[in-house]
Amino acid sequence: MDQAMFAVEAMHNYGRDEEAVASAYRLFDHAKGLLGGEPINENYNPKTGDRLNATNFGWSSAAFYKRDCRCFFSSPVEGVHPLGQCFF
Repeated sequence: MDQAMFAVEAMHNYGRDEEAVASAYRLFDHAKGLLGGEPINENYNPKTGDRLNATNFGWSSAAFYKRDCRCFFSSPVEGVHPLGQCFF
């Protein structure tokens, strides 16, 4: 999780905002249990979204909660890029 969030931030920093937003959506859409009431896992299978390794893993949880992920489920602010609302 933390590495995925670092990758999204790096894409944004290099001006690849469309890829960053698409990657963030894929992460939240496919990582099983990530947005539900279940524990956040250490890793997720990138192809299937299946949980891997430890549950309630600190670095993954910290990376997820460090970002205001609610922006992906709210209406965008006109004239403001989605990444600007929630990542940076």
